[in-house]
Amino acid sequence: MKHTGPSSSALSTGLNKEASKNIFRKLSLPTPESVVVNMGDYSPIYQDINWEGFAFIKPLLQGGSKGIDEFSVININDRDALKEKVEQIHLRFNEPAIVERYIGGLDTKELSAPVLISNDGSIFALPILELDLNKVSNPPGNFNFLTQVFKEENRAKCKRIEDKYYLKLPAALDRETSERIHLDVARIVNAVGCKDMARVDIRWDSTGLYYIELNVNPGKNRFSYLMMAGYSLGLNYSEMISFIPYQALLRYGIQPTKKLEKLVTPVTSYFEKVSIQPV
Repeated sequence: MKHTGPSSSALSTGLNKEASKNIFRKLSLPTPESVVVNMGDYSPIYQDINWEGFAFIKPLLQGGSKGIDEFSVININDRDALKEKVEQIHLRFNEPAIVERYIGGLDTKELSAPVLISNDGSIFALPILELDLNKVSNPPGNFNFLTQVFKEENRAKCKRIEDKYYLKLPAALDRETSERIHLDVARIVNAVGCKDMARVDIRWDSTGLYYIELNVNPGKNRFSYLMMAGYSLGLNYSEMISFIPYQALLRYGIQPTKKLEKLVTPVTSYFEKVSIQPV
């Protein structure tokens, strides 16, 4: 069946947080240590966690920060509390949980790197976004991350770009770091087989960059991170969203209409100016 977007194989990799992290590991990209805890078997909590500090607990297969609340970060030494949080994930979502080393501390940055992907494999890196973690701190302990409630409340209130008050666009990064992220994301996208649009979430602390999640099918509403990155370049929503069926038509050897070609020209012209070829 002809379809827009990536294959079911790529979608399944992006949906499964541990599968995405295994791609990062295969590419020798840094990602936090993690264990998957299946329903009915809590032994990994007591036997396989071998890092210090804190753990971030979340559903293995959910997006949009579902299942993440102010109690999702727990001291690694409190294994019973970890087990209780994992059980909550199991009961609510009927799926495994992933327990991941929490990347936090002073001067931590959370970044999101969206890209557009052409039918010929060329990749155009949109501006990297930075979440101002000082505006999304969560008690107890003032851990800084987006919860499901925060995202949903902000989404409901968001009527204009300025309402995304916790975003910095572009991120405050030096050129070398930005280029490294763009090249790493291009390698990830190529390895997984992403199509049209993708986004990689990253954390950066005093010990370096850590690749957290791959969004093979990123949010595409008008105030999504990907769309806002496009807006910062002067692109509009119609031009960005039309890029998806345009690329699908090209993949299947179907000639796009002149109207569609004209509509996406502002987007495709960026590939002619600067693009990243997969390594």
